[in-house]
Amino acid sequence: MRIESGKLDRRVELLANLQRQNDIGEVIDVWTATASFWAQRLEMRTVDVARTSGTDDVARGRYLIRYRDDLSTDLRVAIDGVVHAITGIEEPDRRTTMIISVEGL
Repeated sequence: MRIESGKLDRRVELLANLQRQNDIGEVIDVWTATASFWAQRLEMRTVDVARTSGTDDVARGRYLIRYRDDLSTDLRVAIDGVVHAITGIEEPDRRTTMIISVEGL
């Protein structure tokens, strides 16, 4: 799959969970931006739409990005100001492109 840089029109921030201790000693989760990159929104595949049965009220999407070696499903992304969990990572072209599947939180 080829990337046309003019179609990379979505700014994506990669968020990592850093556990911190608050003033009273409780451990809290803090999601912090560790990187940012550009992505292209892709149409949902037929199988993805069928899984949701048309009754899905959670934002879902697929995004084409340049290859990164620091992605995992433990991370989150903020796309256009909305935080999403990474639910899947595909690599259609070895170490060239990636497709991330996301679901709104």
